Amino acid sequence: MSLFHKKKNVPEIPFDPDLQKPVIFSSICTGEKRAGFLNKASGKFQEVVYIRSPKDMENFLDMYGLKEEDVEIKY
Repeated sequence: MSLFHKKKNVPEIPFDPDLQKPVIFSSICTGEKRAGFLNKASGKFQEVVYIRSPKDMENFLDMYGLKEEDVEIKY
């Protein structure tokens, strides 16, 4: 039995492309970035990951099978 194991990229938050769209909210002042999904009907944002490095962004895209051009950036 191993005490340390590698985490698998399994999405904890479900993504439905018919109801949600992938979005990154980026702050103009601080450069803070949050990736998640915006509900198309209600406009409610559900945060999935706080992006601190390009690796975080890559993990988010891989986890949900997205391409960088699929994700809208909002300021």
